[in-house]
Amino acid sequence: MKKILVIDNHPVMLKFMTDLLEKQGHQVLTAEDGLSALAILESYIPDIIFVDLIMPNISGDKLCPIIRAKPELKDVYLVILSAIAAEKEIKITEFGANACIAKGPFNIMAEYVFATIDQLDRDETSDLSKDVMGLQHIHQRNITKELLRSKEHIELILNNMSEAIFELNDKEKIVYVNPSAIALIGIPEEKLLSSNFSELFHKSHQNKIRDVLDVDDDAQNMITEESAVMLKGKQVSLNVLPFQDEEQRSLIVIMNNVSERKRMKARIERAQKTEAIVTLASGIAHEFNNCLMGISGNMDLLQIYSQGDERLNKYAKAMKRSLTRIVGLTSQLLAYARRGKYEPQNISINAFVEDALTIIRHSMESSVKVKTNLAKHISKVEVDPSQMQMVLSSVIANSVEAMEGPGTINISTREEKIDEEYVKHLRGTNPGAYYVCLTVKDDGKGMGEETISRMFEPFFTTKFLGRGLSMAAVFGIVKNHDGWISVDSELDKGTEVHIYLPAVNPQT
Repeated sequence: MKKILVIDNHPVMLKFMTDLLEKQGHQVLTAEDGLSALAILESYIPDIIFVDLIMPNISGDKLCPIIRAKPELKDVYLVILSAIAAEKEIKITEFGANACIAKGPFNIMAEYVFATIDQLDRDETSDLSKDVMGLQHIHQRNITKELLRSKEHIELILNNMSEAIFELNDKEKIVYVNPSAIALIGIPEEKLLSSNFSELFHKSHQNKIRDVLDVDDDAQNMITEESAVMLKGKQVSLNVLPFQDEEQRSLIVIMNNVSERKRMKARIERAQKTEAIVTLASGIAHEFNNCLMGISGNMDLLQIYSQGDERLNKYAKAMKRSLTRIVGLTSQLLAYARRGKYEPQNISINAFVEDALTIIRHSMESSVKVKTNLAKHISKVEVDPSQMQMVLSSVIANSVEAMEGPGTINISTREEKIDEEYVKHLRGTNPGAYYVCLTVKDDGKGMGEETISRMFEPFFTTKFLGRGLSMAAVFGIVKNHDGWISVDSELDKGTEVHIYLPAVNPQT
């Protein structure tokens, strides 16, 4: 006696196979589709499975690989029952099946079913034909060929769509996915099919997914880009369409990965915000300079006329110190507003780093170590050394504060050719251009996404980004040199600041 599972969506075929096999003393269970079969196979290990190719809720060609992927079912004998054998070539081994019987007259089908079981009893399965058994007894049907051609046409379109497409049954189980859906989620098709759709999402979004799946027959529900949900670390939007035929109701879910689009939108918004702040900073700095010229001149006169008056001279000196601080702040505002670049020179970035470090090290904590890895044969850059001194000093100062104690700062240089991927994100750059990259890497506390997005705003502060205009000035100076600055950081994993400057006569 064999334990047998028959999977077919046609009740007549299920009754025929059940009666045929039970009369031979076999134990027979039946399932009307792929999902029902998988539910049975959770607690039932058959010796033989007869499976139809064309059926709803996971077709036979998808079901066979799922069965084969289960360790407890790897030795089960899989036999395909095909109603389209005359119209379409059946590649048995591609499905992971052992044999294929063409659906035809019941008396002829019965002979091949018995022959298959007999050879399995005698352990002679290697003698079974890899061709479709019973093919010579059936004929091609034009209507079937037309339907198969239409199905293949639709599959070709779905397989090449960039959108992820899912079909769900009325219990939210996945019964179909296209290649884009598999790629988006990163789970093999055989594991994805029959899984619960809402459970793919982050727990905080699962109730929202269930709500959007609760859609009326004549409507559609959406999760738009603005209210995107998280799926495997990606932000996605959804469009849910109900589908109802005479036999069943299903849902079609069209999903788009909007992560990159939202990141680009955020970058554009930050750039626009920065431009607005730059314009404001420029205006303020200009007005400050006009006022400071008058104040500074009168302060000088006051100091001249206060000679001999120690009390008055004391106050004048204190005012002069405050004035000097305001002048410095105005200089930083001008740097942020991308004014300046007063004395550009063609210099070696490596020589600049070594000279600057001799000065910067004196103001650093002795517990912080600085290591350098400066590339040989690197192109020169056209910069104002004094402004670049401000850039490097500010970046290193923030690295020191981020470590809050002993740590290591690594400074490196390299020359890099900008490719198409960089150009997508960086306005004003050209593919194929060469840039010199100065990188400052620390092993400090790191930053989250929100801090990174705001770190170049004037007066934005955190525990270790509390240096007023310094990082805003860094941004302005680098941009004023036709370069750009990027930051890579994670909380508790340190920070890398990359400063890109155009190479002069690049060494290609």
